Amino acid sequence: MKKTLKQLLAFILTIMLIVSTLSVNSYAYVREEKRDDVLYVSAVVDKNGKWVNLSKLRMRAFATQTITADINTSARLMVTSSKPSALKAVMTEYNYEDWPRINAGEAEATISLYATKTGTYTITVTAILKNGAVKKHKIKVLVTAATGVYKKIKYGKKTVLSKSAKIKKGQLQTKASQSLRVTKKSGKLTVTPNSQYKITGIIVESVNKKGKAVYKKIKNGKTIKVSKGYRSTSTSAYDNDYGRSSRKYTYVYISYKDKFTGDTYTYSITKDRGIKEVKLVTMDKRTGKKTVKYRPEVSLYLWNY
Repeated sequence: MKKTLKQLLAFILTIMLIVSTLSVNSYAYVREEKRDDVLYVSAVVDKNGKWVNLSKLRMRAFATQTITADINTSARLMVTSSKPSALKAVMTEYNYEDWPRINAGEAEATISLYATKTGTYTITVTAILKNGAVKKHKIKVLVTAATGVYKKIKYGKKTVLSKSAKIKKGQLQTKASQSLRVTKKSGKLTVTPNSQYKITGIIVESVNKKGKAVYKKIKNGKTIKVSKGYRSTSTSAYDNDYGRSSRKYTYVYISYKDKFTGDTYTYSITKDRGIKEVKLVTMDKRTGKKTVKYRPEVSLYLWNY
């Protein structure tokens, strides 16, 4: 009886652990119905169940980005760009003449955006209703050459990661390099972000000589120590052979804020689940929704022998 109870408890604990490693994003609300005569542009539901239009969009030069527009009434949809020569906005419109659903009072369109120069632009989506009323929505578009948060990451004097991009003679040119092996036991970890990103904190997970994980929160540009021990070891139950990982890994979790959209990605050290580990909280500025994830993917890892 005791053995069965222990097995049941172990099973329940395993299920709870599996579930808790997944992203948590639960909101209790009643979703608002889309209203007539309201123009929705790539709209999503916020944490209160309200529809929120897209107001800011980050995209890369020479890459196509797609958004949508819809309105619950018969209307003609149009889109214009503040600088049409550099940011082209092309709309595929479905109206009452070529799509029967519009006869029921609904207009939808897909808008493709393509930019050949970096900068900040404004596109305006317009709906002209049958009664002559006009509905407009503006979106600010930031076009960059580089993608991703990090421009350069250094450990001491060594550049362990580098990514750059520029537009030259009408072409996008990119460079990337990565060298994650380090030989020095300690060094300053310096993260240089791309434009419109801000580094807000860093967590380093290393392994001490005893094989125990050590977590430390640091500021950008401060000195860190790499792992002295191996992250994983194992002993075979069959022949008692001992094994371990071939490298000593040091894991880096980098928190940041997208200054353009307002979205944040924040890592922290937590004991929410009874064990010390890393947690990631992602906050979507537009919807106000937060997503929590335990044991998230690392931003960067360093290794040594």
